[in-house]
Amino acid sequence: MDMKVKAALSIFLFVAGLLVLAATPSVSSALDTKAISTGSADSGGVVVELIPASYKNGKLTINISMNTHSVSLSEIDLAEITVLEYKGRTYKPVKVKAGGGHHAYGKIVFEVEEEPSDFTVTISGIPMIQKRVFKWN
Repeated sequence: MDMKVKAALSIFLFVAGLLVLAATPSVSSALDTKAISTGSADSGGVVVELIPASYKNGKLTINISMNTHSVSLSEIDLAEITVLEYKGRTYKPVKVKAGGGHHAYGKIVFEVEEEPSDFTVTISGIPMIQKRVFKWN
């Protein structure tokens, strides 16, 4: 094959690939994935940030990060102090995976019968702000 044919074939395959990508429908979700933070790491406080990550197979996964300069996050039991409120019902996490120390990152998983749109997550008992309310709508 000569160089002109190879170049034309390469261009054709590249354009065809772009067309396939453009025609592939994207998966849309009603899940609001904006991050919400509360608190300050100053004077014994803790910064907590939640970001809704996904809803799949009846499970809502929320990413959590906690940062502090003075409190040990290892002693905080997120499974006990976290609740989700949606359509008048309250849900406790079915799974929590987060590290400890002064910088903790992980996931909180709730079983919810449908993908929530307007929901609230409340975390109670973290130093400096005893009741943290995160609301998405």
